[in-house]
Amino acid sequence: MQKRISWDELCIAGTVLYGLRSTCMNYKIGAVFFNPNKKLILCGGYNGAPSGSEHCLDTECFKKKNGISVSSGSGQCAGTHAEINAIGNAAKHGINISNSVIYCSYSPCWACAKQLVNLGITEFVYRFCYHDDYIRVSNLFNESGINIRSISINGIVARTIYEALHEEMKF
Repeated sequence: MQKRISWDELCIAGTVLYGLRSTCMNYKIGAVFFNPNKKLILCGGYNGAPSGSEHCLDTECFKKKNGISVSSGSGQCAGTHAEINAIGNAAKHGINISNSVIYCSYSPCWACAKQLVNLGITEFVYRFCYHDDYIRVSNLFNESGINIRSISINGIVARTIYEALHEEMKF
């Protein structure tokens, strides 16, 4: 008998699917807000250019124009992070995401972490670590009573995603 996947597995798999909507040439990041009391995915988002703007996939990476490559934390990226995109989607549609859990492809950058603290999330769950800000973000979350933890995709979830998307994304 096949067991059902857990809510953790469902939500972290959702980040992979949202990431496929990304318009960034370098990262495919997705975020999903989840209400654990209602067992309900509230909304999601992905990284990329703001609505109505040119997408890097259609032009070129803003950070690499004119042959000049700048670091991720430079502030030169034209994209919006997946967490902020998801918050905007919730606000646009009147969805309350305070006191929720956010699942994301990567641990948050410093700027996103501060917004998430102000939002009042209870937990941040991620697959990959964004090392640049991790210690500072972890300290902020600990001070704010927000749990932060990593999760991996295994078993049936990993196989299903891989089989469905192996041509589109490398795991």
